Amino acid sequence: MARRRKHPLSVADLLPWGALVAPGIIANKDGSLLAGFEYWAPDVDSATENEIAAVQRTMSQALSGLGNDWMVTPTRSAPPAPPIQPAAPFPIRSPL
Repeated sequence: MARRRKHPLSVADLLPWGALVAPGIIANKDGSLLAGFEYWAPDVDSATENEIAAVQRTMSQALSGLGNDWMVTPTRSAPPAPPIQPAAPFPIRSPL
């Protein structure tokens, strides 16, 4: 006979998070740890190739210190652009 739940799955049942064990570190229900960090990179459109290469080297060196059995998932997010101001109305010209 199949088991049946008395209640449907809730969000807490679907998320893997178990407990906050330290600031920024979460212990998942399966025993794994989850941590996150924020990094502000230079503007890629205005950076030179040497600046971009230096950032890549720095990040590679920092993450290579983790060793094996780690998963890194980079996510790029950008702040929303400021709203575009409505254009000023065209000047009204009087007929000559």
